[in-house]
Amino acid sequence: MSAKTLHTPGPWCVDYSGPARIAIADHMGTEIAFCSLQGEDGDTDEANARLIAAAPELLRNLERLYEYAITHAPDFSEHSKDGETRLVMAGARSAIAKATTL
Repeated sequence: MSAKTLHTPGPWCVDYSGPARIAIADHMGTEIAFCSLQGEDGDTDEANARLIAAAPELLRNLERLYEYAITHAPDFSEHSKDGETRLVMAGARSAIAKATTL
């Protein structure tokens, strides 16, 4: 769906090098984002960092799945008679747009 990727290309990884934060870095080790260690045990912060690090792969695969569904599964579209299918496809399109639209 997206014609051009504007974000830093993946893969991204979680980098535990900072004492008070968890960084998300690209494949060259360049820091892209970070999660402050605010929780007592850090579990939530670590889970947030892992989710952010997975974002490029999640986006790429959601785009591929969406395109496959509308191309190869005619009943699996936003125009489906099934309400749940319409909701799933609209949700996927919305998520892709949030990630790719300026």
